[in-house]
Amino acid sequence: DWTHSKVYAERWMKIMNAKTERNDDQKPEKNRRRLFNRGSVPIEVSNEIGFDDCDYIALEHNYEIWMEIAQDWPLELHVPCRDPLEHLMSQCNFKFREFNCEAEDLENEVKSCMVHISNRFNSELEHDTSIHLKCFNPIPVDRYLEYMGTLLQPKRIKSEYIHRESNKPRNKTAECLWTAGEEFKTKVYDILMA
Repeated sequence: DWTHSKVYAERWMKIMNAKTERNDDQKPEKNRRRLFNRGSVPIEVSNEIGFDDCDYIALEHNYEIWMEIAQDWPLELHVPCRDPLEHLMSQCNFKFREFNCEAEDLENEVKSCMVHISNRFNSELEHDTSIHLKCFNPIPVDRYLEYMGTLLQPKRIKSEYIHRESNKPRNKTAECLWTAGEEFKTKVYDILMA
């Protein structure tokens, strides 16, 4: 969950992510800053700032950006590994959509829940010798934060993290997918993996 990127930037130094600029002295040109805000930093601006002094980079972008970054130095890439069906229902919730298990066009129903960023992962990443992939469970986030706390340099002055919900709480008992048969779940899974 990329809302946790803000936590990283508030606890540790040398963090670059798609939600906030790198938390050090380097900033893009002042006139460029009007085109975005700290809630959404375009990849072009991140590239302009550079990644050379970052210990942690979090981006919601096409997988190819990781291959570009890894050309300069080896990269340990942490990939959130979630159950695909669980992730689909989370995306439906994020988009305020109720998944319809009775839909005539199941593929279109699945796609209607998908969040806009495509190609965030590709098996090409597994074959890039400059990239070492690590799979982690993003929920709950506490164990991952503890792990990263052993690797990242803490800030001398830490700011307080104020959580802002990005999703309404899910009611999993109202999600038809979980009461549908295994054959139906397999169809949905196959659509997701296609």
